[in-house]
Amino acid sequence: MKYQTASAIAAIAALAGAALGQSAGVSISASATSVQPGDTVTVTVTTDYDTAGASSGVFGAAGFYGFGGNVTASGSLAATAAAPAPNAMLTSGAVTDLTVSPDLVRAGAGRGLLGGLSDDPATMLTFDLQIDPGAASGDSITLDYDGAVVLVLGDALTTFSTAPGTNQQSLTTSSLTITVGGGCSPADVTTDGTSNGVPDGAVTLSDFSFYLSLWAGSDPAADVTTDGTSNGVPDGAVTLSDFSFYLSLWSAGCP
Repeated sequence: MKYQTASAIAAIAALAGAALGQSAGVSISASATSVQPGDTVTVTVTTDYDTAGASSGVFGAAGFYGFGGNVTASGSLAATAAAPAPNAMLTSGAVTDLTVSPDLVRAGAGRGLLGGLSDDPATMLTFDLQIDPGAASGDSITLDYDGAVVLVLGDALTTFSTAPGTNQQSLTTSSLTITVGGGCSPADVTTDGTSNGVPDGAVTLSDFSFYLSLWAGSDPAADVTTDGTSNGVPDGAVTLSDFSFYLSLWSAGCP
């Protein structure tokens, strides 16, 4: 009996230790982080993991096996998520459960007995997020991931979780904030292809053309620095210094 108990403990310890040296994290990105009311952005949830040279096992090749969890939303900006789409390589031979609510995306998918994916980083899911048409400038929404990522590590399926339980490892996450208005830099002064004066999160030729029209017309909006300086402090006059300063901002693009 003592031998059986010791063997069981050793087996559990071996399973827990299977993740030593390995890691997994989740990050969220979007097609734009500076948006306007009514915009739709595409959100991508990605896992970045390290198998640290783990071998294949009974579940197939070592790598990314699957995930399950929620993309949570917080902040003053209202937004509606469309149905999420998991990585197509996860849906074969697996059960996928997708549900959507106004402030939450819930998704899960796996690989069955097809082995882990070697893509690193690997896309977990994508979804479209529509910004409230009535949103005010400065409103923001922060997205984060709450759930788990599963890796094939040898003969084990090892879970990395934001709330790790017994024999589970800690999952790191990086949140993303999307903000209405403001532009990506002072050089972002209009929407690409237009002269509407609404920043769109990108610095393009449209911004330069729009500013040039403001500056040529001595529009107060073209006053972006003090004459003779590059201090970025308007002085009530539209001069060559303003044009030169804006040109330097435009050349730098978005951070």
